Amino acid sequence: MADDQDDRKDYLITFRGDYIHFQLAPDFMITLKNVLKLYQLVNSACRQYNCNRVLAEGGASGRKMSMSDAFESGSQVALSVTGLVMAICLKGYKTDEVTTFYKTVARNRGARIEFFHNRDDALKWLGIQKSTIKKRTTGKKIQ
Repeated sequence: MADDQDDRKDYLITFRGDYIHFQLAPDFMITLKNVLKLYQLVNSACRQYNCNRVLAEGGASGRKMSMSDAFESGSQVALSVTGLVMAICLKGYKTDEVTTFYKTVARNRGARIEFFHNRDDALKWLGIQKSTIKKRTTGKKIQ
């Protein structure tokens, strides 16, 4: 996949009843353009389902973001949904000072963002109980 993905097929979006699940393409490249597109989709899904809890999950083939990109990204994610709570679970992603800066910018603007390596930990942080997960039916894809 190219560095600048912009096709909806790069995201599988499913409403799970108490959170919205974004399955990212396995080779998702973290760039400012790609995450801004993702935030547009997060905004649409959160408005459609009146839900501000999001799990973004998948692989990350890499990241091409400067500190100024992280600032813009953190600002925009907070503006995308009021009170957004988003757990990001990326296989093989290593957090660093850019990640920390991004989370701080988002938090200072009202969004709670955290990164995880484990889906169960991410769901627990979102406040999703395992008993709720087992009872839930498969969600609906946003077209």
